[in-house]
Amino acid sequence: MDYHKRLDMVEMFKEPPEYKPPGTAEELACSVDYPNMNSLQYRMTRKATQNVLHPCLEHVARNGNGQIIVAGNDLMGRRWGSSFYGWESAEEVLDDSKVSFKRQCRYCITALQFTKDPNLFIIGTDKGSVELWSTRNEARGEGYSLYLVDGQSEHIEGVSAMDLIEGEENKLITGSHDGCLKVWNYAADLHSTTTMAMAHTDAITGLSTNREDNMMFASSSLDHSALLWDLRKPRPASALFDGHNFGFTTVYWTTRKEANCIVALGDEAGNVHFIDIRQPDVPTHSVKVFNKKIHKISFNGTQFVVLGNTNQARFYDENLALLHECTPAPNYLRDVVWENSDSKEKSSCWLVGWDTFFQKVEY
Repeated sequence: MDYHKRLDMVEMFKEPPEYKPPGTAEELACSVDYPNMNSLQYRMTRKATQNVLHPCLEHVARNGNGQIIVAGNDLMGRRWGSSFYGWESAEEVLDDSKVSFKRQCRYCITALQFTKDPNLFIIGTDKGSVELWSTRNEARGEGYSLYLVDGQSEHIEGVSAMDLIEGEENKLITGSHDGCLKVWNYAADLHSTTTMAMAHTDAITGLSTNREDNMMFASSSLDHSALLWDLRKPRPASALFDGHNFGFTTVYWTTRKEANCIVALGDEAGNVHFIDIRQPDVPTHSVKVFNKKIHKISFNGTQFVVLGNTNQARFYDENLALLHECTPAPNYLRDVVWENSDSKEKSSCWLVGWDTFFQKVEY
């Protein structure tokens, strides 16, 4: 090879002096001399990020003091993001004049939950990170002072499920789209203590802890299986419901006051199955709720609500009798938070959904 005749690549690809595209978006839109400037035009016309609650409301969490956080994702723009807002009570939600704190994020929020400390909450993201946030601290003075305590990015794919482990220790579990499970400790910082890299062979869709035994929890997955976990055992996982015809989309472990420690599983076909952990793989009861996949199951005493990929909510009692059915939202319903009521005749909850939907339902 004659190196004296080689091309000067730097000179070859250097921007020529006569290359002078329009400097404003208006001039660029009218120019036919520079047709391939789409990215430049987008950067010129992109609006500045506004501190707003994004309309696809996905998650809601409330602490023991009644303070509430609502998280919404922006799923309609070129760059997805999210935001979360805090209020003193559920009645104040969506009132901008009464917002206690708010935050814009450059990721989508996939999980949200308050800890046992009413001033701490944890979020999971589609980037695979888990973040511990504080709403106030005595060292920072009175009132709200939102700040990030710690954040760790240990999941390879996005966090898809999360739940707190009851007990004296501050622990939680997270699952991701790559089938990985992690157990975390949180306090002054956030760090993982146990990793099950291949807990499932597909995305983990739900995690629910046994609130009467802080070493046990259940997991559901799109790999058509649900597993029962006991962290005291050297091989902690055992089959809860294996070889189902459809993938499982959510799980809820009831208490003795709710359904005698029965695990409820929702699947892609719109069914809810109830499994006794003493007799796995055999549902004690099953009920067809929707024609679309189940998104969430939530209990309040012996009653429970089921949300799916619809704008409907259906409420049942312990005998699987339909108590109430409503279609309050224009789009998908995504989450629910129950009202604490002393009345045995009426029950109520707040439903959260897309198109900035937040509404109370009584039945």
